[in-house]
Amino acid sequence: MTEKKFRPVPDKEPESMNKRLSFSIITPITLNEERHYPDRIMTDISSLHLFLAILTAVNVAVFILFASDKRAAQKNARRTPERTLIVSALFGPFGAYLAMKVFRHKTRKMLFYLVPLFALFQLFLMIGACIRF
Repeated sequence: MTEKKFRPVPDKEPESMNKRLSFSIITPITLNEERHYPDRIMTDISSLHLFLAILTAVNVAVFILFASDKRAAQKNARRTPERTLIVSALFGPFGAYLAMKVFRHKTRKMLFYLVPLFALFQLFLMIGACIRF
């Protein structure tokens, strides 16, 4: 059973109290009875999973967008504008790069040489998010 415990803020901070402890005194802490970890850690891990799930969904959608444009090109049907493809590659570069390699689509266009740079940028964002959380 979890319960919220509020620790009183002392009038004067004792000499032996470190800054880490003084930070935890200011904020309310919910303790997990089994491990005594703050529930905030569990929330942050859930946020990280949500962030990674959204990135995965966006990359899958971009992969499907590139695949549908390749299929339209083969059937001489209406195509997706290149501007739409490059903007979607900015948000889902891993899906775009994979689709470019799998379907051999947009590999000769100079503008689409930016896709690996977009992937590198998103990789740095994901690493930063993992460190932050």
